[in-house]
Amino acid sequence: MKNLRSVLDKLTTPISQQQGFVKASILLDWHLIVGDRFANFCQPEKISFPPQRRTGGRLTLKTSSAFALEISHLEPIIIERINRYFGYKAIDKLIIRNGKVTPPSRKIQPTPTVSAEQLSYIESLLEGIHDPALKATLMELGKGVYHQHAQKN
Repeated sequence: MKNLRSVLDKLTTPISQQQGFVKASILLDWHLIVGDRFANFCQPEKISFPPQRRTGGRLTLKTSSAFALEISHLEPIIIERINRYFGYKAIDKLIIRNGKVTPPSRKIQPTPTVSAEQLSYIESLLEGIHDPALKATLMELGKGVYHQHAQKN
């Protein structure tokens, strides 16, 4: 079975490149790149690069006028996050454009269900972990693995 992400990337990349996006993944991963807070108030529109280059680009962001000032103050942080995502200095400047931003819809994942035996086994594997946040995250991962395995069988 193909990964939905790879299918979406193949479908959207040619269209997004016409708008100047290097990869469609910047559109799909926008909330991961800049964080949920920024993703709810601004959206990438296009990237324009100097001729014959894929570095030093200018990213046009659409945002409401109420949030534009904060975006302009946080421009270095946003650019750094985008460049870290790409792995090179793709963006040098943000161009902020006023417009209506529709927050991304986020699908809530159902809580995976596991048997008491499986839960006990996962807990035994995590006995040596002392960080509560890490332990909770690994517990959810373990539950997800068991839940997904049960659905395939």
